[in-house]
Amino acid sequence: MERFMKIAIVGAGFTGTALAIALLDRAPAGTTLVLIEPRGVYGRGLAYSTDDPRHLLNVAAGRMSVRADQPDHLTRWLARQPAASAAPYDADSFIPRELYGRYLGESLDRAEATACAGLRRVPDEVVDVDRLGSGFRLRLRQGGALSADAVAICTGHPRSLAGTGRPSGGTIWTDDAASIGRDDRVLLVGTGLTMVDRVLTLVGRGHRGPITAVSRRGRLHLPHLPQRAQPVSVSVAEARPRLLPLLRAVRSAVRAAQSRGCDWRAVLDGLRPHIQRVWNGLSTEEKRRAIRHLRPYWDTHRHRMAPQVAAEIAALIATERLEVLAARYESIERGEAGLVVRYRRRGRRVTTVRSFDHVMDCAGVDLDVTRERGTLPASLVDGGLAAPGPLGLGLDVDPAGRCFNAAGRVEHGLFALGPLARGVLWEITAVGEIRQQCLEAAHALLAARAERHAGAVIEAAPAPL
Repeated sequence: MERFMKIAIVGAGFTGTALAIALLDRAPAGTTLVLIEPRGVYGRGLAYSTDDPRHLLNVAAGRMSVRADQPDHLTRWLARQPAASAAPYDADSFIPRELYGRYLGESLDRAEATACAGLRRVPDEVVDVDRLGSGFRLRLRQGGALSADAVAICTGHPRSLAGTGRPSGGTIWTDDAASIGRDDRVLLVGTGLTMVDRVLTLVGRGHRGPITAVSRRGRLHLPHLPQRAQPVSVSVAEARPRLLPLLRAVRSAVRAAQSRGCDWRAVLDGLRPHIQRVWNGLSTEEKRRAIRHLRPYWDTHRHRMAPQVAAEIAALIATERLEVLAARYESIERGEAGLVVRYRRRGRRVTTVRSFDHVMDCAGVDLDVTRERGTLPASLVDGGLAAPGPLGLGLDVDPAGRCFNAAGRVEHGLFALGPLARGVLWEITAVGEIRQQCLEAAHALLAARAERHAGAVIEAAPAPL
């Protein structure tokens, strides 16, 4: 006989939602899932909570199903939506993120309605986790606590890099576009996809003033093609590949593909299934070199803009409404003419001084869990239940997401999924890899349940939460 089991899922963005759905589809009666999300909105996360219709997915709908075993799940959902909201969309469409967030929420609701297991939603924040017998105790921000047999940390990207190194003026940064006047001068620190969102929001609100975006390299993410080409296979047969030979092989594959009339994107898409194995085969020093020298180029080629978004950004640059610079800012302070910003253009020795009305943070995310105290991953590391991932990226886990503790052993029942596993898996920030990891984690959780409770006396009801 077996007793009831409780699984706590911390975070209800894409990763937590994908795991909850995978478990609800498979968990037997008597299993209780506790889904904990501080914002009290389940399924959307930060990425899909936007209500701006200009904010589009940067992957076509045909590859964005939340269910790893049903790749057409999203496109079938779109086909069932009222004509006013989703009729024009198909597998090649880059749909609004708000619509995708609604899809995730409804998919969770549907899985809950048809499941044998139970789901409890808790609008609170987990601030710490510690051992309680063979299970865990989770302390909540609002003062309560709950127990669970297993815990999955699905909190996504911890925070922005800009908070780690602002040289000055941290309190004068603007977070809300609604406070920006139509003719205000705006500086965006960062030139990645967050910057693109900020620009689209400003333009959508009727902003007419100059917008300047700066980053160390001044690189924009490249666009997708309107229709995806068939991926081109790339040979990476070595068990422990080295970085430079691998880079040469990819460049050679791109040249060969282009000679046949294929696009470089098809080569990168063909490389994607091998990335986790390649990353794990690199030495620590080669991983460090890859992050320092190759990551900016990988990110801008791998994580592309929707074609229509890229076209709008290009038009803004062409009409000089948007300026993108390779520069590093040095200071921000208040002056008579607004915010005085000092930055140095790449390759130049002279510092430029300009005035802006607003400065906005568009920097990338920071996965070093040891850099800022007070976060849940940092608390897990401090308590010894988890250890930092390679090079300080995320947490140290096995391929299924099981955490390694401070002693280097698997901490049974504790998982870290999605971007928190980037140090180990690297390619674990996109839907395809995350949903597969969540499926494997669901199988591992349910297998552990069967092993742990084989022969136990059945309880009359689930233990109090």
